[in-house]
Amino acid sequence: MVVKDDQILVDVEMIFKEIEAAGGDWKKVRDEFLNYLKALKVDTGE
Repeated sequence: MVVKDDQILVDVEMIFKEIEAAGGDWKKVRDEFLNYLKALKVDTGE
């Protein structure tokens, strides 16, 4: 993952590895990622 001023670049393989580690629970991975973005104070559109 690369975080720049106005961009976050995420490796797709990293996302799939996180989903596998979460036992296939993609919603959990999504929520964790959104929480990470909120911690960075990034507008998530929510």
